[in-house]
Amino acid sequence: MNKEESKEESIAKPKPKSKRRHRTQSRTSKSRLLAMDRERKALELRLSGESFVSISEKLGYADRSGAFRACDAALRMVNLESKNSLERTRSLNLERLNALRRKIVWPDVVDKTAPSHTRYSAVSAELNIQNRESALLGLDATLTRLTRRSTLWLASPMPCQPSWLTSLSRYK
Repeated sequence: MNKEESKEESIAKPKPKSKRRHRTQSRTSKSRLLAMDRERKALELRLSGESFVSISEKLGYADRSGAFRACDAALRMVNLESKNSLERTRSLNLERLNALRRKIVWPDVVDKTAPSHTRYSAVSAELNIQNRESALLGLDATLTRLTRRSTLWLASPMPCQPSWLTSLSRYK
């Protein structure tokens, strides 16, 4: 009976979880660098047309799933690097546009003694800068998508579409 009671107690009480968390290796540890190099080689082999089976044989993975995971990890790393590079380029271009605005455009806009054609050119340049900023930040993509949807909706008459809305589709 003593054994049965101890079994019931162990089932009823959950074991306390270990406070140690799984820690990943440092990105610069020797084993991690070797693994990243191996993943890079696996991706190069895959891009050259090798199958996962042959990659696993050449690089010493246990089976083809190891080669697949290595290629997948290398691709994720490439995507992360390109995303970071894209963000750096975008922020650099935004800083350049702001510097251009501060040094060249706004002094002409604010100067009341400047001729009107100079002020007009400065305002035009400011609008061009704003358009470029919108394109860099992707603000126009949503507007274009919404405009296309509404145009399509107005252009195709639906059975439940009100008559006044159908008449608007003539004025595209």
